[in-house]
Amino acid sequence: GFFEEEIVDVSVSCVSGSDGCYTLEGSTLKFTSLSEDSVYSVSGKLCGNIIIDVGEEHKLDLELCGLSLVSSKTMPIYIISGDKVTLTAKKDCENYIYDTREAVADDDETQFSGAVYSAVDLEIAGKGALSLVSENNNGIHSKDDLEVKNLTLAVVAVDNALKGNDS
Repeated sequence: GFFEEEIVDVSVSCVSGSDGCYTLEGSTLKFTSLSEDSVYSVSGKLCGNIIIDVGEEHKLDLELCGLSLVSSKTMPIYIISGDKVTLTAKKDCENYIYDTREAVADDDETQFSGAVYSAVDLEIAGKGALSLVSENNNGIHSKDDLEVKNLTLAVVAVDNALKGNDS
């Protein structure tokens, strides 16, 4: 098992924009209330999840700099709000996201299928690599636009590897 115990050994830093707009409570890393477009960097190991709920006004670019994220309880990355959110795999960095949940019931309104689930425009980019495994259903699912640029992306999913509802 890759993460048999609860591991929370994650490093977060503000690269530019609104500083101090995140909390780490237990195994949940949450980004909130940006006052300007911002870039944050995250690295390390997290047996838990990341929630992005930064409001409708500003963009968040989350730089993945050697992140291993696994969740057996909820979406590993859940994007609730943001003008647009970008997940950037930094150059020379390998990043891993594992969704090890059981399949989500169609009528469940608290859980969504998808290791990365976004309610807003989502871009997956960078010069690095992202490997994503969803034992649940979809790999990366955006209810709005989904753009993928440049990075080396490997997705293993039960259903759709990539799903964008609008484009």
